Amino acid sequence: MNAENKNATWIPGRRTFLKGSAVAAAGAALGGPLVARSDAAKDDDPTPDRHPNIVMLICDGMRLDALGAMGQTPCQTPAWDKMAAEGAILGQHRTTGPMCSPARASILTGLQPHQAGMPGISTVYAQTETSQGPLDWPGIRKEPFSERLREAGYETYYAGKWHVGEHNITRWFDWAACCQATDSDYTEWCKLHGVPDGFIFHDPVRSKPYRSKYEPRMSLYRPGVLDIPEDKEHNLWVLGHAMEFVGILPKHKPFLLVMSVEGPHPPLVVPQKYFDMYDPADVKKPDNWEANVREPSFLDNSYFRKIRSEWSDDFEDWRKPIAVSWGYVTYVDKLFGILLARLEEMGLMENTVVVMLADHGDMFGQHKMSQIFIAYDEVLRVPCVIRAPGRVSPGTRCRMDTSHVDIAPTILSAAGVKPPPDMEGEDLLPYLSGGGAQPRSRDTFCQYNMSPYFKRFHGVHDWRSILRRPWKYVLHHNGEAELFNIEKDPGEMNNVAGLAASRKKEAEMRKALLAWCTRTGDDFLKG
Repeated sequence: MNAENKNATWIPGRRTFLKGSAVAAAGAALGGPLVARSDAAKDDDPTPDRHPNIVMLICDGMRLDALGAMGQTPCQTPAWDKMAAEGAILGQHRTTGPMCSPARASILTGLQPHQAGMPGISTVYAQTETSQGPLDWPGIRKEPFSERLREAGYETYYAGKWHVGEHNITRWFDWAACCQATDSDYTEWCKLHGVPDGFIFHDPVRSKPYRSKYEPRMSLYRPGVLDIPEDKEHNLWVLGHAMEFVGILPKHKPFLLVMSVEGPHPPLVVPQKYFDMYDPADVKKPDNWEANVREPSFLDNSYFRKIRSEWSDDFEDWRKPIAVSWGYVTYVDKLFGILLARLEEMGLMENTVVVMLADHGDMFGQHKMSQIFIAYDEVLRVPCVIRAPGRVSPGTRCRMDTSHVDIAPTILSAAGVKPPPDMEGEDLLPYLSGGGAQPRSRDTFCQYNMSPYFKRFHGVHDWRSILRRPWKYVLHHNGEAELFNIEKDPGEMNNVAGLAASRKKEAEMRKALLAWCTRTGDDFLKG
């Protein structure tokens, strides 16, 4: 299909399928580009395509138990489930960092966050709002896998949340839209349409009930109904740009299309239909609702315990927020489904690899904690689905341990491009084809590094973790440690670090973790 097809799917309130000067003109009307094309973009290659197309769909803050195909909650995710049925669910997939920036750095580069140059979250918001100094981590230093695909003849497109550096995306993507951390394009678009800013945290007055009273005033779990027309909603705006890209996809060369949305990350402000979609009575109280009695000493006074208590320590008050979070997941799934259905209509899916994943999860009050900066599996374990026709056996359930560093080499392999040898991750396709045995245990690692700006408020320490099933070991910068047998104790309530009976295992795990730090150039214990 080309840009002139008048039967193209239309997203209300958006300029769809703009190309070339039309895109530039639309951008000028908003005081900046809606869709930016880098100087590296090339004309269509007349050589017939031998590589599959790649579509990557990323959401922010979705837990594994919200994936419908897992059957753990009532949450419905038909688009995810369809791709899982046609491909594989990575049921033991974990993030490399419990924040968007480091997690996305690993997804894009196949490296650990500190290797990619993005060990923590960029403080662009802090710098903008409080005139802080230079950014601690201004952006990824290593090239993302998109650059390898471009070298192989791919045209590359990115729509939505970027969050691994301001103004650097066009170094590595031919086309980019709505990737600013401040979302100023969306704010201006809302103004032009005569509605309040649909991303409510841009509005200090309307967002006040959804923010903690404690600095730095992060999200509470108060659910709310979207107070602007649904066709102006922020995640839908991102889909509109992704659909514009679908309208200009090259006819004679393969493409990479990434769509990345803010949801279902709080604030939990959603259209009415999704606010009411799930019954709070169906939300089950988890066994690890209270704090671990042997938790690290600093957690009880941390920011994340304060805002759990600020919202409520009574689980009954959490039923509605969790139910609304499921509605938010289903809403995001609907947007993903629209994009995938359009590609299906165009006859592209037979030769298209689809990767769907979340950057990290969310505590939602468990362990008496809120937010995302903690080493428990509610945050670390995330949904990941890979569909690769002819390469991944439909309906595969991958039970081996995988992490975000494995995504880039797997995508490159699926595209017929050899992954560079310095990637930390591994091509997973041999394990997903039905022919290769999955290893019983495979070490995966995660890290937490917070900028000095946030350290003033959060009251926690940087940490590193290693998973070597059935054991998970977490070492905090102040020397405290956690050790869990996650098969016997999946809720991670029984920390056996420091106990005589587990001394040998703890020493083994600590040694392996520190060896990894040394090998990867991580100066965790030197800082």
